[in-house]
Amino acid sequence: MRTVCKPGHPVPYSLHDMRVSDITLSDGQLTLQFETGLVRIAEPCVQVDGRVVLTGVESCEVWRLSPNGEYGSFSGKKQTWEKFSRKHPEFSFEVTDELYGFNQVRYEGYLSLPDREKLTEFCMAVYYTGDLIYETEE
Repeated sequence: MRTVCKPGHPVPYSLHDMRVSDITLSDGQLTLQFETGLVRIAEPCVQVDGRVVLTGVESCEVWRLSPNGEYGSFSGKKQTWEKFSRKHPEFSFEVTDELYGFNQVRYEGYLSLPDREKLTEFCMAVYYTGDLIYETEE
């Protein structure tokens, strides 16, 4: 017997190349606001205003890695979202990859901080037991 599958759950919108302008985490709810919205995956693939909300968030951690995704040795920092956001209240984050698993979401891309010229490779990992919600203007 041969069983072929493509793991993961289908999502209705893509965050690829979308810039996150604000992230809030309060009472177990994580909300990501986007500068230019989300891209609908179904035809016609149009960009729509919207945000992503995760409920039942139990942990949210971020990794800051090497500048501009350089190869070779690097130094990095792993922090909770709360600690990172206290130190860096102003930022933007361009999503280049989205990974979805059972009760997990990982967004990877590049972080831009106002006091730094270079972009930094960035990853946000969220463990949640609630829902992944796309709130759009559609």
